[in-house]
Amino acid sequence: MSDHLSTRALLWEFKKEIALLSLLGGALVYMLYTFSSEEVSLAPLEQPEYLLHLDNVEIEDFWLDHKRWTVLGKQAFVLPGTEKVNLTDVRILVYHDADSEKPQEVDIVVTAREGEIDWKEEVVTLNEQVVVTRNTEMQAYTEKAFYRYTQGILEVPVKVDIHYLEDTIIGEKLTYDVRQQTLQLSQALLME
Repeated sequence: MSDHLSTRALLWEFKKEIALLSLLGGALVYMLYTFSSEEVSLAPLEQPEYLLHLDNVEIEDFWLDHKRWTVLGKQAFVLPGTEKVNLTDVRILVYHDADSEKPQEVDIVVTAREGEIDWKEEVVTLNEQVVVTRNTEMQAYTEKAFYRYTQGILEVPVKVDIHYLEDTIIGEKLTYDVRQQTLQLSQALLME
């Protein structure tokens, strides 16, 4: 008879443990559901999701049958909902206005670590280690430049160091008109 009572006592203890675990499990499920339905603010992602990511990009722009400019980039990123393309290791080739008898030639080459083409504003923005080269005679060094491709205007709105032949000229703002082939430099200072 004592075996029978000890088995009954064990069964009774087992039923109490099952009931307690079921009750705690239900409470845990309720708490998880309640807390997971609340809004949780997450830290922003370091890099946004891109609509398109391309490597070794070449974009050419033509007007009628004349090439106006070419942009080369190591990588290109297009953000969703924008009309902008972000580029790394950018190189822009800007061509002379075409003459029907002569093949088109590159007028200036602009390189930079970063660039952005804004199709809506019709401008290419260049940032970081910007170098503008015209022929082999002139190089300009700066940190920011804009190429307004529909107007054929290159603007450097910040300090620029120009090396022309054997001279060095420092200026505060440079504007180069590709069509007219004219260069304007504000606050120019010839270094000796």
